[in-house]
Amino acid sequence: MVTITELHKYGRTKFIMPGTAACPGCPLQVGMRQLAMALDGKFVMVIPAGCSSVIPGSAPYTAYTVPVLHVPFASSPAVASGLVRAVRQRGINGPVVVWAGDGATADIGFATLSGAAYRNEDILYVMADNEAYMNTGIQASGTTSWMAWTTTSPRGKTEDRKDVALIMLMHKVPYVATASIATQWTSLTRLGGRCRSKALGSYTSMRHAHQAGRWMIHTQLGRLGSLLRPVPGFYGSITRAS
Repeated sequence: MVTITELHKYGRTKFIMPGTAACPGCPLQVGMRQLAMALDGKFVMVIPAGCSSVIPGSAPYTAYTVPVLHVPFASSPAVASGLVRAVRQRGINGPVVVWAGDGATADIGFATLSGAAYRNEDILYVMADNEAYMNTGIQASGTTSWMAWTTTSPRGKTEDRKDVALIMLMHKVPYVATASIATQWTSLTRLGGRCRSKALGSYTSMRHAHQAGRWMIHTQLGRLGSLLRPVPGFYGSITRAS
């Protein structure tokens, strides 16, 4: 795990190369850099369809400096389950990370995530929760907050959000945590401290970005969201019964 005295060296480490296809000020890049710092840049990443699959640009080029598999929307936990077996057979003990949005986690990909959690797969799952389908035009997702504006809920969403962290706790996975990019040290501690965790929800601040004001810094939005939203900020372990 990275220590606070080592943070300075990561300012010169390129996990994401410049010139990406991300929107200006995209907070997902901030979260990914925090992930790379916490895991010392030694991991394999599986990314389903979404904003994070667009960020590195078009093949054969990529902005990511770690091995990445881009997979269909609903398949990332299943792919990661197979990948972790492959790397373990080759004697590699580094973490296999799924980095997925809220749509690929709470909605379209939930069946495979639930299956991976039920099997207690040795993967680190990060949900980058921007609370909507941002990549396709800000449609409401399962984690969009009640009465929030989206293009599919112009008068406010009438359904409450899914508490994904609580749902994963109900699967009895060994470790679940929530974090915000606005609190970097907390994110680094919770990511790096349990790199063999089975689920970790990382809440970014991209929530309804087109309505939040283009001049508000994303870390400020994340800090404001952490204060205003009724989302539990916690981390904890569960011991499975033998």
